[in-house]
Amino acid sequence: MAYHGNSAAYKIAVADRVDNMLAYKGQFGDLGVKASYRFADRSADKNANGDWTDVYTDNNADGYSLSAVYAIGETGITLGAGYADQDNQNVSADQYMLAASYTISDFYFAGTFVDGQVKEFNDKADLTGYELAAKYTMGQAVFSTTYNYLESKSSGTKTDEADNFAIDATYYFKPNFRSYISYNFNLLDEDANKGITKAQAEDELAIGLRYDF
Repeated sequence: MAYHGNSAAYKIAVADRVDNMLAYKGQFGDLGVKASYRFADRSADKNANGDWTDVYTDNNADGYSLSAVYAIGETGITLGAGYADQDNQNVSADQYMLAASYTISDFYFAGTFVDGQVKEFNDKADLTGYELAAKYTMGQAVFSTTYNYLESKSSGTKTDEADNFAIDATYYFKPNFRSYISYNFNLLDEDANKGITKAQAEDELAIGLRYDF
């Protein structure tokens, strides 16, 4: 997808580009591996008025991530797995992912399963999600669709954190220059009791141009 999708997992910063991070990436034949470690640092404090001060506190925001992707010869099948663990001053989170994809001719199909846990003070939430994707390439045009679902469970109560279906059309003028239009059908309903606001339940349309340097 050029824009939407990728909402079936809890965002963990150590698996992305952040400061104070050491990362490694290697390719060994059909096996690709990545590893990263995020070092804790200090954050500036705010006063009672919400203004930044010259006082700094250790944030304990350290963590790591590991992932591997393996392509099974010329079968068109690729398997992937990843794990990430992150701590902060009041929040800790861990998450693992399992994924598989299959490519045949101009068609691509993929699925991802996500499971994890987030702890904040004395509260704990278990997270489970999955994403299904399909793509068709026709010359310089690519048509894709995804379905994402993420559920959290805390104190016996289940809440839908994400439930959406998106369609996307992308046209490549050049390999590094493309236009896209993407529409996300949000299947969540506004519910004050579950903390789902009207904005969080809205559909979304995105139109854009992208140039990669």
